[in-house]
Amino acid sequence: MSSDALPLLSIRGVGKTYAQPVLAEIDLQLFGGEVLALTGENGAGKSTLSKIVGGLERPGAGSLELLGRPYAPASRREAEALGVRMVMQELNLLPTLSVAENLFLHDLPRRAGWIDRRRLRAAAREAMAQVGLEAIDPDTLVGDLGIGHQQMVEIARNLIGDCRLLILDEPTAMLTAREVDMLFEQVERLRERGVAIVYISHRLEELARISQRIAVLRDGRLVCVEPIERYDADQLVTLMVGRDLGERFDLGPRQTGAPLLRVERLSRRGKVHEVSFEVRAGEIFGISGLIGSGRTELLRLIYGADRADGGQVLLGDPPQRLSLRSPADSVRQGVALITEDRKGEGLLLDQSISANLALGNLPALARHGVIDRRREEAWRGARWSAAGALRGHRAGGGRTVRRQPAEGGDRPLAGARLPGAAVRRADPWHRCRREVRYLCLARRVDPPGQGAGGGVQRPARADADLRSHRRALGGTYGGHLRARRLDPGRAAGGGLRRLQETRRAAGDVVNTQRKEPEMSDPTSSATAAAAPTLRRGNYFGLGTYLGLAGALLAMIALFSALSSHFLSYGTFLAIANQIPDLVVLAVGMTFILIVGGIDLSVGSVLALAASAVSLATLGWGWGVLPAAMLGMACATLAGCVTGSITVVWRIPSFIVSLGVLEMARGLAYQMTDSRTAYIGDAYAWLSNPLAFGISPAFVIALLVMFAAQAVLTRTVFGRYLIGIGTNEEAVRLAGVNPKPYKIAVFALMGLLAGLAALFQISRLEAADPNAGVGLELQVIAAVVIGGTSLMGGRGSVVSTFFGVLIISVLAAGLAQIGASEPTKRIITGAVIVVAVVLDTYRSHRARRQG
Repeated sequence: MSSDALPLLSIRGVGKTYAQPVLAEIDLQLFGGEVLALTGENGAGKSTLSKIVGGLERPGAGSLELLGRPYAPASRREAEALGVRMVMQELNLLPTLSVAENLFLHDLPRRAGWIDRRRLRAAAREAMAQVGLEAIDPDTLVGDLGIGHQQMVEIARNLIGDCRLLILDEPTAMLTAREVDMLFEQVERLRERGVAIVYISHRLEELARISQRIAVLRDGRLVCVEPIERYDADQLVTLMVGRDLGERFDLGPRQTGAPLLRVERLSRRGKVHEVSFEVRAGEIFGISGLIGSGRTELLRLIYGADRADGGQVLLGDPPQRLSLRSPADSVRQGVALITEDRKGEGLLLDQSISANLALGNLPALARHGVIDRRREEAWRGARWSAAGALRGHRAGGGRTVRRQPAEGGDRPLAGARLPGAAVRRADPWHRCRREVRYLCLARRVDPPGQGAGGGVQRPARADADLRSHRRALGGTYGGHLRARRLDPGRAAGGGLRRLQETRRAAGDVVNTQRKEPEMSDPTSSATAAAAPTLRRGNYFGLGTYLGLAGALLAMIALFSALSSHFLSYGTFLAIANQIPDLVVLAVGMTFILIVGGIDLSVGSVLALAASAVSLATLGWGWGVLPAAMLGMACATLAGCVTGSITVVWRIPSFIVSLGVLEMARGLAYQMTDSRTAYIGDAYAWLSNPLAFGISPAFVIALLVMFAAQAVLTRTVFGRYLIGIGTNEEAVRLAGVNPKPYKIAVFALMGLLAGLAALFQISRLEAADPNAGVGLELQVIAAVVIGGTSLMGGRGSVVSTFFGVLIISVLAAGLAQIGASEPTKRIITGAVIVVAVVLDTYRSHRARRQG
């Protein structure tokens, strides 16, 4: 490029500080039509810099310009509107939505307020064709795709529209060789169109293949911006780590002792198949393989995190059988596991470093069940110092160890963007809860960019820590299992004494010394044959509805056998005319549970709305319509209050709704002087029978139910609700503000509670301030029985209607057979528990099959 070309992006003096500085004085220019490689060690500041450019973070110092104009995006959506797109390391996809819906979540095509599915599918096919995913049905649920295909969907989503600058943050970490080639072809096409690309990776072979210039970050500072052909791999690694790799490791003695770990025919169906090996005392034993080959599953079985279907593990000399029942048993026998997902599985991110370090040893730090702060402080100081000492081994004498001081041990691990060193150190030491007698299982994370590629194949600090850990444990140390992703056929590196590879043939172990296994290709016939069946649309299909209908029919048959009067038109007519208020309340609760909330105030809000109607009708002389509108407005306002406090102050909705429950009930008593107000037949037309004895209230409830189902499954609003319940952060990063939608759902719940109050007034011809006591439990029970997840992200209004019918038929049947009130409560509670257990079992089974 010419020296006088106008930079597409200029970064001048940018800095950023969290608990400590992570970026300082970054000066960088990026030109259109070039690929700039950005590399550095983990924690060097690459992701932070990319988030600043992508609008996810604000710089603490300095400024940015885009095409010569000031550039300071306040959000990712604003950056995308200016043509700056970013593919992050973490997938920001919604597994319960289809591929097409994920691609266009920020701008779903619509017609007359409804999602235009024809246009959506056509646009999705066009977008997926750009990254070689033509064979995937746009209606396939993202959760049913493999990780590699999910990554390609994420990339395709960011290529939609006018893209001037594309940031790819470790994009190939989970891709196969074929998918990497597809990605590079797309990157080359974008470069030829004049798009600037920032390519963040550790894979030096990839950087040399695709980029024109390289920028190296070290400890938050830019140490190099040069044409990439000026450097070879060793020189780049030296720039990244600040020292010569050839002098950084003391491999130490290589003597090994007798076998201390024997794995014999260990199996878990679909994951690991009859794996056998042994590890000797003092040995670092490597387990390699591609993603999905069974590495992680194997170590989880040995540690007891998952149950094995067959085989055994022997530990010690003489060998004793290791219990595989639970991690607690493994810890008692001297086995430790350093998890792959330290943030998700290894740490209490909202707790202090001290709490994390002491987590596995709390009984020893307590007196009569009360934590002794002095003991805890001493434990934390000793462990933190030991961790620092281990880090000191890696560089030899005289080198200072960059680490957070022990005085910071009470800082939480989350919230202040704590440096990675604290995270790395806290997890291993609280995992090694007592002295490791024989074995330390280190399930190493697959660092993005350190997988099946060349260049920097290993994080040097972690490798040195591993050796230092082994030396420090001395005679108590047995063996070390280390699982990592390696390119088949390449040297293991990292000082591994022996290497065994797992390959995806149900976790079979194969020998890599003489044979190079084939790379996994998702398009191959073998892989395609083994792929799970892909689901389309919503989780609630015909099978779910048939199951609920079958349960309802079985209940009707049971009560018909127990009571000769149950199976009659009159019984079902009475049920139909009594459930309209329960139906509309359950519809609103379905929406709330889908977004991950709960509302316990619905019964009291119903009483408030009814009391407001009685006050307006009897006290103020208002007509039917104005009084009804007032009641519904009061209920809607109560819902808005619950939603706003929950969302704005981030208080759990069940706590807020408990407060609103008391306030609404108190206002209802105030409006009616704590007495039932008889309104008369002004609203009786809602409950008077029409054709075949069916009331207008039941018809209205059915219309509300079908309309709500259509909104949930067919509109942008409904898709956002499901997305928010599945992963609210992913929705936010997609450029959609979840807060208004969550508040709107609570307001809708209030509105429907007001409608339910009108139904109840029409049936009773009175407003009772005690109405709705315990009704919230009935409503939640109906929704849960219908299959809506209490965790959010999954639900169906139609299935909720089946839940209402089941609850109502159960109550009517128990009444007809003369069951006592305590018996009714016991049976109803048991039905709810069974429904929750079945839903949990179904979710777990779906995850295992996936």
